[in-house]
Amino acid sequence: NLPAMLGKAQQLGLPVYGTFLDGENIYTATLACKGIIVLGNEGHGILPETSAKITRRILIPCGASAADAPESLNVATATAIVCSEFFRRR
Repeated sequence: NLPAMLGKAQQLGLPVYGTFLDGENIYTATLACKGIIVLGNEGHGILPETSAKITRRILIPCGASAADAPESLNVATATAIVCSEFFRRR
């Protein structure tokens, strides 16, 4: 049960990051050294019950403007970008 596990992570003080179109730009956001990253399905995003447990909403910017951006990224590509940015800041 992912929402329950994320709730326990919150109790331990771990940030729970999720990718959203209305999130904070991952390249300018303050990112913790430890935390949990949740990525959703390309078509439907993160489920509402899981979304309720996200403490930090992040965005992968994909163009000069929202009009230039694709509707979504492949989840494997998004995972690589997010993990790379966390690793880069270590």
